[in-house]
Amino acid sequence: MLARNKSLLLNPIHQEPTMSLTKSAISFLIVVSLSSSALGETVFDNLTAPLNAGVWYNAQTDEMSAQPFGLGSNHSVSSVTLKLRRNGTPDGSYHVDIFDDSSGVPGASVGRIGSIDPLSITEVDGGADYVFDSPIGGLTPDQTYHVVVSHDGTTWTDANRVSWYMTMETGAAGAGEALAIQPPAVPDWNNVNGFPTGGPPFSVWHNTQVTAVPEPSGSMIFIIPAVIGLLRIRKRRTAVDNTNRLASP
Repeated sequence: MLARNKSLLLNPIHQEPTMSLTKSAISFLIVVSLSSSALGETVFDNLTAPLNAGVWYNAQTDEMSAQPFGLGSNHSVSSVTLKLRRNGTPDGSYHVDIFDDSSGVPGASVGRIGSIDPLSITEVDGGADYVFDSPIGGLTPDQTYHVVVSHDGTTWTDANRVSWYMTMETGAAGAGEALAIQPPAVPDWNNVNGFPTGGPPFSVWHNTQVTAVPEPSGSMIFIIPAVIGLLRIRKRRTAVDNTNRLASP
């Protein structure tokens, strides 16, 4: 009878609740940690602003346009949403990159957050919102970065293109305005409102939303190992109690 009881007490089947508890606790903590980080924050949002400044489009291969944004206290960009519209049948792919800042204009790409087939973009006036969400980490908090769009097509013209919507406010130039580079006429980055318009001063921003996330919570890095240790202690105590029961007369 003693041997039979010992077998029952030490049978792995009777140890599963402790193991399940360990796995469940760890999984819960990991989910909480990831969920709190994944929520992130919106660091730039002009997506629903009035579409009163027309669109900016890249008719040539070497044209690019950009929207600056501040990263805040975050370390990565999780998604970028752009309001886009297609005209005609542009070929190739439409790319969205994150660039670092170089004296107020895009410097070098720090990663591509997504691409899209231009033919999948709506032709409806007013466009639609398209999300690009291949996260880019390792960024420096409290710095300016730029959402930069480009394409690798060969048939893009004024009639075959993808347009990125803009919103405008009259008055002096504002911070974080839309930028564009348009060789050969404008070979360097310049504010969109810096192009000849003949009207009063105005500020322009692309209809864009940028979401960023911080690094995983430092507290979770310490809490998870601590919980694992406590659960292991509990498991050892359970084994000791079982042994003591077996040794009792």
